[in-house]
Amino acid sequence: VLHPGHFTPRCPKCGRKFSLTVHDEKGENVEVSSLDFVPEATNESPVDAIPVQATTSIPTTLGGYQIIKRIAEGGMGTIYLARQISLQREVALKVMRQQYSTDQRLAERFIREAHAAAQLSHPNVVQIYDVGQDQGVHYFSMELVKGKSLGDILREQGKIDPLKAADYIRQAALGLHFAHTQGLIHRDVKPDNLLLNDQGTIKVADLGLVKSAEAVTLEEESIIDPMSPADPMSQGEVDEAALTRVGHGVGTPAFMAPEQARDAGTVDARADLYSLGCTFYTLLVGRPPFTGDTGMAVMLKQTREEPEIPEEARRDLPPELIAIVMKMLQKKPEDRQENLGEVAAELDQFLRQKEKPTYPARREDLEAFQESARQFHA
Repeated sequence: VLHPGHFTPRCPKCGRKFSLTVHDEKGENVEVSSLDFVPEATNESPVDAIPVQATTSIPTTLGGYQIIKRIAEGGMGTIYLARQISLQREVALKVMRQQYSTDQRLAERFIREAHAAAQLSHPNVVQIYDVGQDQGVHYFSMELVKGKSLGDILREQGKIDPLKAADYIRQAALGLHFAHTQGLIHRDVKPDNLLLNDQGTIKVADLGLVKSAEAVTLEEESIIDPMSPADPMSQGEVDEAALTRVGHGVGTPAFMAPEQARDAGTVDARADLYSLGCTFYTLLVGRPPFTGDTGMAVMLKQTREEPEIPEEARRDLPPELIAIVMKMLQKKPEDRQENLGEVAAELDQFLRQKEKPTYPARREDLEAFQESARQFHA
């Protein structure tokens, strides 16, 4: 247990000392505190000087994981950068919000869905490693993806090159289709939940709202705020926690299928297909198909209005991509592609047609590549 005061511990990794000040207004053992990490002045530049905020519900060590810093906030929990002590590897640790952990039904659902998502092993899905409870806190650890979300890239660039966007959506479709074949539906597909790692691979993330296609949903309740902001591309003005919740209206309105806006408990995999279509539209145009001042306003547009044709907002879009995205955005599930495997195949065919090799491959190059691949897999 940390006590209030000033300390100069030594980093176990690099051996350098740093300054640690533990604040506690009550003068008691630290439960509500802020930990300020400030490296001592040296001739070297600071290494990993990271401010960490401790809270009443999150200890510094949880179930074999050392919490390093907060990464992001989600609807049901907070995601931290953590180190798995036993294997000495960095992971992403999702911790259930304290106000939800006291609800036995939600806690059981959090654990059940983490167990279900942990069964997914696919290169385009964030892998879940472990799920557990420690010191009254529910958590699960998952693969740490080093890179940015497509939402981050959109906020930086405004829109994405059509060919890159097609490849990103193709990869996301493959990951989601695999989840669907395992009986799981994501229900919150959007740019912020598609992560692009340093190798150019898309990872479907944030499976906190995933549900089994056979799950009983009679107890689900609508807890989306119909008057909350609804445009997730509005430069941080969105209360994500108010939009991404568990229940009847679960999801994010700007990327929500019409049938999901009516009843999230009865949707099938085609709702994810529509949400990925909204995401695709956003990558191409720079904004979602529908925007509004409130979540309710956007959900009404999702069910009643037709989106603007992408070429009216961006003239350089290939007609093949426009046809694919507009079919994904059909109001009736039966009018969309049959599944996301079909979407991935359509995008794969489009990308192959657009490929233009600069020179023919030589036999010795192919043989060298095959030998490298053999050694890698061995």
